[in-house]
Amino acid sequence: MKFKELKNEYPFLFPFLAVTGFLAVLALMSLLYVGRLQRTLESEVRSSLEEVARQGVKILQTQIEGDEDSLKSMATAISGYTSLNKEEMMDLLNAATKNNAFKRMAFIRPNGYAVFNDGSVMDASSQPAFVQAMQGKAALSQRRKDSTDGKEIIVQAVPVFKDGEVKGVLASTRSIASYTDILSVYSFGGQGYNVIVRSNGDKVINANHETAIENFTNIFADRDNLTWHTQEDVSKMKEDMRAGRTGSLLFTTRKGGRMYASYVPVGINDWYMVSLVPEKVLLVKTARLVWLTLAFMAAGLGLIALLLYYILAVQKSNRFALERATYEDPITGLPNWNKMQQVMASLLKANPQQAYAFVTLDVDRFKIISNIYGPGSGDELLKHISQILSSHIKEGEEFSRMETDRFQLLLKYQDEQSLRNRLELINEEIVSTPGKKTPSLRLLLSFGVYLIKDKQMPVEEMVNRSFLARRSVKYSVEAVAFFNEDMLAQANLEKRLENDMEGAFSRGEFKLMLMPVRDLESGRIVRAAARVLWRHPALGDLHGHTFRPIFERNGFARRIDMFVVEELFKLIKTLRARGRQEGPFSVTLSPLHIYNPYFAAALKKLADSYQVNPADLELDLSQNSLEHNIAGLIDLGTRLQKEGFVIGVSRFGEGLSAIQFLAKVKAQWLKVQVVAVPDSQDLERMKQMFDSFKYLASALGAELEFDGVTTSKQAEFLKQNGIRFVSGSLWGDPLPAEEFLKSL
Repeated sequence: MKFKELKNEYPFLFPFLAVTGFLAVLALMSLLYVGRLQRTLESEVRSSLEEVARQGVKILQTQIEGDEDSLKSMATAISGYTSLNKEEMMDLLNAATKNNAFKRMAFIRPNGYAVFNDGSVMDASSQPAFVQAMQGKAALSQRRKDSTDGKEIIVQAVPVFKDGEVKGVLASTRSIASYTDILSVYSFGGQGYNVIVRSNGDKVINANHETAIENFTNIFADRDNLTWHTQEDVSKMKEDMRAGRTGSLLFTTRKGGRMYASYVPVGINDWYMVSLVPEKVLLVKTARLVWLTLAFMAAGLGLIALLLYYILAVQKSNRFALERATYEDPITGLPNWNKMQQVMASLLKANPQQAYAFVTLDVDRFKIISNIYGPGSGDELLKHISQILSSHIKEGEEFSRMETDRFQLLLKYQDEQSLRNRLELINEEIVSTPGKKTPSLRLLLSFGVYLIKDKQMPVEEMVNRSFLARRSVKYSVEAVAFFNEDMLAQANLEKRLENDMEGAFSRGEFKLMLMPVRDLESGRIVRAAARVLWRHPALGDLHGHTFRPIFERNGFARRIDMFVVEELFKLIKTLRARGRQEGPFSVTLSPLHIYNPYFAAALKKLADSYQVNPADLELDLSQNSLEHNIAGLIDLGTRLQKEGFVIGVSRFGEGLSAIQFLAKVKAQWLKVQVVAVPDSQDLERMKQMFDSFKYLASALGAELEFDGVTTSKQAEFLKQNGIRFVSGSLWGDPLPAEEFLKSL
């Protein structure tokens, strides 16, 4: 039968075949598209799952590093009195355990004898964490059982150094349950969760989730609760974990069904963060597409547009959900730091001629706001700041909240002064409009500005430079600082000094120096103030103003203070043996000692060991340190006086008022920093101020001393105004102890 005859006999045959063929092709194309879409969604799920695992790693690392920092600070604090008896050590450990929410804490002597805060003791000499800490390294144990209650814990330990040697180990324990709570941040609408295993598959921390793998001991060996789809998958996962690589795969659990898993190294011990999400998260999305595609095939061409629209809508919805989880700040609802980095790259590339500045905004003392104003006040404040920043951001600019109380801004500018004015305006608007939960709060903000010169510079470098600028005005009345190369050089120097300080201490590079204090009336040297000189083998002699601020920030100043005090005790003992009575000697203490309730007793014990009368040593407390904790400073001064030490107040007249302190603690010396000799029109006012200082000192029964005399004009001016005791570089630099004694 010819084609024409067939067409005439069956007029609907060819249209039917054409439509059928078209629908078949369309069905095939639809199925291929759905398959490709499913693979794309699977890839996005795996990528997002890996990011969730990395976020879990950051959370865990932050907790463990925070615990380690707390332990190191405590170890530094107790380094001066490791010989405390059991009861004294228990008191110290109990206070630290409560402050840091540890389960238990212990001090372990070098022989392995461990004293716990609850009074129990044990032999820890064979414990791996103890062995590693005795080698001078911080340690974190694997999962183990607590000997007191049989519950599973993880032990963290740090060495306790004294004079550069390990004199013991400070250890703490946390229950596995507390780490489980830390990781209980579920993803994908609460269907995803995290577990931690060792690289050999052994369980470290399981999730508290309804679909979590039950009671597994090794993720590779558990045949009752999970099934690997292929041996190649499990072999690859084992190989990746041995090599420290990331990866993902699909397996089946008894409770959760088919699960996607992404594994990322934690960077602690040989731990891996494994993030899991049910396959149904993907199947729920793709199932709708399959059914709608079938309905589209049945309904014909009229539904093509609707189906395509739906597919695009689902894609957009899925992409939006994934982007929201990855790129949105959960507190403010604005783009987070991940999103800002992408926007920054686009803006800098699209505007090569536009001058941009990268700005870091930090809220000083943000952590105490919740303690003062109650729960929710911190989040309200962050939203308040975000709203104001948003109102100031122009087209072609961006900002985000980077972490906790830090905001990052990418701003356009014409010149430095106009940018400074703009930031000061933002600062004033933020601090002058308190929130509902913080009506009496007066914020203190600091802005660090890096003017971008090289738009190809890695964003981490821009962040670092803005941080350095911000740090220069933190806790300052100045709100805005611009980065300069000197800041980078100073940061590199500080990092080097921090890296060198432990070794320098053990090698004896820190030297005691004495600054003479003179009586202007007689010209005699009447006493001396201790200074510290660091004889750095590469950088030469470094004076205290170079390294002391660094040591105050990292806590090393406490060790330096103990070194200076002990050196002075040695000197006083030597002088007494020679029949000489020079003194007294003074040393300025770090405000960090206010957090150690045993510091005064430890100093008295050290004085007794050298057979030195505590009254021969004057301990100066800087008035600026009142900003840290006035109650703590009063308590410290009172304890030191009870032990017989003489108290002085250095930098008197600066910082916060010392009235409360002077009312509680009898200071025997008030030390004022010298200023420039005034012009003739201010001369009378300066004399009146001197009279006030002298009257106050006399009323308190204290002597008055002026530090920092650099010119003979200053010395003569002080003498004419009745000031007797002075010190400063006018008479030379601080001297080593023996040279100082020769100069008397």
